[in-house]
Amino acid sequence: MLITISYYYIDRTSFYNPVDKKLDKYGMIGVWNTNDPSQPQKIVASASMPTCCCFSPIKTTLVFGGMQDGSLVAWDLREPPTMHHSYICGGQDWLLRFPTYNTAGVLQYDNHNSPITALVPVLTDSGKAASQEAGSGLSFQLATLERNGIVNLWVVAEILETNMAGSESDLGLSPNGKIKLLKSSTISLTAINKIDINQSLYTLDLKLNPTNHNHFYVATDSGVVLHGTRFGTQKIIPRCYKSVDTTPCVITSVDLHPFGHPVLLAGCEDGSIRLHHLSAESPIIIWETSTNGSAIRKVLWSRSCAYIIFVLDSNSIVHMWDLLRNDAEPMASEQVSEANSSAVDMCLSDESQSHSRPKMVVNYDDGKVQVHLLSSHVSNLQPGENEQFSRFVEQL
Repeated sequence: MLITISYYYIDRTSFYNPVDKKLDKYGMIGVWNTNDPSQPQKIVASASMPTCCCFSPIKTTLVFGGMQDGSLVAWDLREPPTMHHSYICGGQDWLLRFPTYNTAGVLQYDNHNSPITALVPVLTDSGKAASQEAGSGLSFQLATLERNGIVNLWVVAEILETNMAGSESDLGLSPNGKIKLLKSSTISLTAINKIDINQSLYTLDLKLNPTNHNHFYVATDSGVVLHGTRFGTQKIIPRCYKSVDTTPCVITSVDLHPFGHPVLLAGCEDGSIRLHHLSAESPIIIWETSTNGSAIRKVLWSRSCAYIIFVLDSNSIVHMWDLLRNDAEPMASEQVSEANSSAVDMCLSDESQSHSRPKMVVNYDDGKVQVHLLSSHVSNLQPGENEQFSRFVEQL
């Protein structure tokens, strides 16, 4: 295998037997340690079905989930077990942690009105506390994208004084909860981008510019990637990124370069992949036949090599590009599916601080997850190659 050297499974049946119906009313997320996949470290649950989730970028003890009903929830993993409920499942006792804060308990206008399709943490530029008035010791926000083209920005606030009885003025806060979510602003993508797009716009993915968190990029079903800002202090140029083809195609995934190079990847439902320079509306490279027409599930820049691209298609094949050696076609393609399952998403670990071998995590429609160790030749940045990729981008 050129891309991976080994993999192992994480299986949801280790903590939830689908035959056991008493937990069917809950949506659940398993929090795992990929170095110890024998069982989940924590299980968080909610009354709605989660569609996306993320950790806090500062404290891994905080987990956030976007829900099918448009609500946003926060779990504080520091809370003692006595604040939650245990269930016997498969002959074993499991602790289910329920939300510390749930925006379903607040006024309707503070929630999304369609499913949340993306959820990303936003570090403040100053690195200072995001909400001094709320007594927060945290310094980040959350950006949530709903399917109907609305972005909400939330301040994550840490409460210094808790109340065992809960809060009469804030119905979203659980008793003794220490974390709350405060909506700071709402951005309508159809309002700020004056472009000719379908009025029934669906938005599917959201990424922030890693070097300037004021700028964000949104995948749509109308063949364009929308470009917006969290604050109206900067002029938006360009307002969107289009294909040279006039036929609209659903864009399923976008990714910004993690090392700050001004390029954007867009993966499409027709199997095409576009590489855009952030300063230009039209793509600088289009790969039209690399997946033989299979829809793109995910496009990702490598988190350890500036010139490597990973793509997951609807046939459960991972394709890898090495742009410095061949920018015309994938360097390798590997099937990652198992019998009776289909890969639906993937992510890459950032091991830059731990110096461990980078991992690729692939999840499947039957609830299983594969954790792959990446081969050294696709995970080790060689001296001078980051500068070489900069020259490659400038030439394009």
